Amino acid sequence: MEREAEQIIKNAFDRALQLQLRLGTFPPLSSIQAQLDYLRGLVRHEHRDFSRLKDIILGIYAAREFETIDLEFAEMLYRVEVVVDSLKKLAEI
Repeated sequence: MEREAEQIIKNAFDRALQLQLRLGTFPPLSSIQAQLDYLRGLVRHEHRDFSRLKDIILGIYAAREFETIDLEFAEMLYRVEVVVDSLKKLAEI
């Protein structure tokens, strides 16, 4: 699961970088990149700070900002949200 989770996050992060090149400065995209960077560190065990999981809103950004302009990216963010749900369950342990 860890490698799969890391790959899902990496794919979304890479796509976010591509979109940044295409769209330029776009605050939701900056927030998404910061959230993905935090999650990447968590799944790589670079930190164990689960406290920010409650602040992850990638699914909201996917629905509000990206479904109409890049459905594939929105779906990537939804897949990351599944990873976030799994991490939240681990945090309860």
